[in-house]
Amino acid sequence: MQNIMRQILVIACLIFALMGSSFAASSIPAVQDSKVVSAVDIPLMVGVMKDLRLEAEQIEGEPDFNWSQNGMDYTLTSLWSNPENEGPYDEIMLSVRWAAGDVSDEFLSNWNAASRWGRLYAVEGELVFESDLHLTGGVTVKSIKGFINRFLERAQAVKDEVEAAG
Repeated sequence: MQNIMRQILVIACLIFALMGSSFAASSIPAVQDSKVVSAVDIPLMVGVMKDLRLEAEQIEGEPDFNWSQNGMDYTLTSLWSNPENEGPYDEIMLSVRWAAGDVSDEFLSNWNAASRWGRLYAVEGELVFESDLHLTGGVTVKSIKGFINRFLERAQAVKDEVEAAG
C-alpha cells in the first residue's frame, strides 16, 4: 500500500513539475520588454510578433511581415535610414491597405493636415495608412510593441472615420 502511495505521489509531483514548467515558459515573453534596441533583426521581430499574437507571414530573409485583419492588409517593413548604405534596420514602418470608394484629394489633404499620427493616401482604388518609428538612439522593445498596438487601433479608427465621412 505504501509503495502505491509513493508511486502516486511521484507521478503527481512529475505532473505538477511539468505543468509548472510549461506555465512558466508560456508566461515569459519571447523578447524582454525592457531591452533597449537601436535596430531590429529577424529574431527580435519574430519574437515581437509572437508576443503580440499576430499571425503574420514573415517575408523570407527580412524582418518584415504581412497579415490581414478586419478586411485590411497590414505590412510591417524594417528599413535602414541611410539609403546609400545597407545597414542596420533602424526604422520600422507599418502600413495598412483597404479597398475604398471615391475619396477626394481634398479629404486626404485635410485629413493629413489635421493628423499628428500617420499618413493617409490613395493608390489604385485603395487607401493606405502608414506610420513609422525611428529606433536610432534606442527604444525599448515595449515601445516597439506599443507602437504596433497603437497602429492597429489607429488603423481601424482611420478606416471607420473615412467610411463615416462617406
